[in-house]
Amino acid sequence: MKVLILLHLLILTSFSYAMSFDAKLVRIYDRKFYFDHPYQPFSKLITFKNKSNNIYYVASRHQECERSQTRIEIGLTKKPDLIVIEGLHAKWGNRPNNWDDRIKDKIEMANGCDIYYAYKRAQELNIDYVGIELGVMKNYSSYERDIVFLESIYELAKKYKTILIIYGAGHFVQQELVLEALFGKPQAVF
Repeated sequence: MKVLILLHLLILTSFSYAMSFDAKLVRIYDRKFYFDHPYQPFSKLITFKNKSNNIYYVASRHQECERSQTRIEIGLTKKPDLIVIEGLHAKWGNRPNNWDDRIKDKIEMANGCDIYYAYKRAQELNIDYVGIELGVMKNYSSYERDIVFLESIYELAKKYKTILIIYGAGHFVQQELVLEALFGKPQAVF
């Protein structure tokens, strides 16, 4: 166990050296803080705007399908250049089609709940979409996923002006301080 903790600290140290933000701003998940968060109840659409970017983040409660889908539709009215969807692997590249086969049944079974709905709508509207997952999610901590997510969003924001993000609300709560540091305080929360 001590070896794993030391390895984890070594990985974070190497991330911190090359990162574009202060990794200490990423919160460790705290259930009480999540449920006491001022934006509760989630799902919410949070808007960040700075001189260069418009970032629309759907902080989704995956079980709240209708509420999440409504926020996704509002985000789509902002005409995003890119949609970042939780669950898609970075190695699959832009507009991965191989996800089609894997989730086709889930889309119908879940009535298109949040991430599956976003995926389907991106295809219907011909909007570029990507994922930034490292691989099999259970192999990485939520904190590690959030570090990679934030670094990826920072890099994507150099290429795309308007980005719509569909990710879990728990991730948003962990990432919130870094998003504010990168893109300014939220302009709107709906």
